[in-house]
Amino acid sequence: MQITLNEARRVAMMYQSEQKERVDRDKIEPESVPELNLSDDVNLVQAVTNEVRELPDVRAERVRELKALVESGNYHVESKAVAEAIVKRAIADKLR
Repeated sequence: MQITLNEARRVAMMYQSEQKERVDRDKIEPESVPELNLSDDVNLVQAVTNEVRELPDVRAERVRELKALVESGNYHVESKAVAEAIVKRAIADKLR
């Protein structure tokens, strides 16, 4: 791999600007930093967490349904649908 002079200059300029930003951030006086209050957000997160914990496990019912279908021999899946689901999951995982 070859690095051109222009590319090296761009990297140097980016590094210098990053260093300048760090210095500027270090100059901020504590009095000028706004106070952060997370209590409202924490309370909201706790309330939502409690509500989610109280929700019924819908998947357990679906698993029972599917298990009964499989055991009775009435569960059929198209291979195309399985392949599409695999591809969609792979794409979603890469986007994370």
